Amino acid sequence: MLYIEKEGLPNDINRKIIELSKSEEWKSISEDDTTAIRNAFDNDFPKNEVKEILLHEQHGICAYCMRRIRMDNHSRVEHLGLSTLF
Repeated sequence: MLYIEKEGLPNDINRKIIELSKSEEWKSISEDDTTAIRNAFDNDFPKNEVKEILLHEQHGICAYCMRRIRMDNHSRVEHLGLSTLF
């Protein structure tokens, strides 16, 4: 696995994530309702902005398999260490 020195998210993206975490829609989702969680993530989370930051931090390399990753529909953000915000 590739060691990644995290730079952190810019304030505007952090604000978007915090706003989502405090929204009534997010709070009303049960922990067991993975479909609703995925829908909120797919529709409201600033994925592209976060993905661009991850690509920069990781120099376009997947930390797990070491393959090249790009800004396309085939590459997905698997995990974000943002649980402290939610």
